[in-house]
Amino acid sequence: MYIYTNEKRLKKNKKISKYMTTICFAILVAGAVAAFSEQYFMWSFFALIVGVFLSQASITMTTRWGREPSNNNLLNVKLKGLSDNFSIYHYMDPVDHLLVGTAGTFLLMPYYQGTMRKKTVGRRKKPACS
Repeated sequence: MYIYTNEKRLKKNKKISKYMTTICFAILVAGAVAAFSEQYFMWSFFALIVGVFLSQASITMTTRWGREPSNNNLLNVKLKGLSDNFSIYHYMDPVDHLLVGTAGTFLLMPYYQGTMRKKTVGRRKKPACS
């Protein structure tokens, strides 16, 4: 399997998520400190509201870009048994994970729910003979 990753986009978004988290934390702390001053009390409401919205955006970005092991590394490990007829493209526009091979083109959409593992629900039943 051939692996192609847009490292530039991955590093850029990881850096943005770290900076956004730091800025969000600073705004929330400034809003909490301003709440104790009568002079800046109205500014504290504005800072806390902006801080809450920024924190939600930073949590989303950190979950998507800043988590280790990242989604592309998890997919690479889980799909390593595929033949050289397959290629996987990570973070190429407009999709995040694209698997191209002889069987077709697959858009992979990983969701973080703890760990990735294979799960067999049940066995396939043989068709009834008539």
